[in-house]
Amino acid sequence: MLICDNCISNWIFNFKNVQYSTPTVNMFINKDCFFNFIENLEEILLTKNLEFEYREYSKYKNYTSNYKILYNPKYDIEFHNLHEQNSLDEVTNSFNRRLERLDFRKLVVVCHTRDNFEHRHLTRLSLVDLPKERKFLISTKKYTGLFTNICLKTDKEDLPNIYEETELYLKNKDFKKLFKLI
Repeated sequence: MLICDNCISNWIFNFKNVQYSTPTVNMFINKDCFFNFIENLEEILLTKNLEFEYREYSKYKNYTSNYKILYNPKYDIEFHNLHEQNSLDEVTNSFNRRLERLDFRKLVVVCHTRDNFEHRHLTRLSLVDLPKERKFLISTKKYTGLFTNICLKTDKEDLPNIYEETELYLKNKDFKKLFKLI
C-alpha cells in the first residue's frame, strides 16, 4: 500500500510493526524510474510477475550505487537494492511476492526531494492518478501542488535521515497523516 522512492517505507513498516506491503521496501529508486513505476503500476500489477536483470552501473549520470541494481527494460526502471544482497531470483521473487500484496485502492505514494530531485518531478507527482491525500512529498521547502507536502523544519538544506532524526518526522502534522494511512 506504500510506494516510496527510498527506504522510508522500511522504517515506517518496522516502526508500526506491520507486514511489508510494498515491493519497493529496502530499495532506492531514481526519481524518473520512480515515476515510470508509479505511472505504469496498474499495468505492472496485472502482469503479476515483473522480470529483472542485474546491472552493475546505473544509467543515470551523477549517480553511482554500491548496491545491486535491478533493471526492468520494459518499463525502463532501476531499483537499487539497498539491503537484500541475495541472488537475482531471490530478490525478484521477493519483489513479486510483495507486489501481489499491493492493493491499488489503498495505495499511498511518497517521494522526497533528496537524490536528483528536479522541479519537473512536482508535476509528475501532481499528475499521479490518486487523491491529493494519498500522495506525499517530503521536503525542507514548502511546495504546492496536487499532493500533500510534508515540509520538515530544519536548518539543514538536505532532508534529515529518518533513522537519525525520527522525532522531527513524528512531530510533523502531515507526516502523521501519512502514518495514519499505513
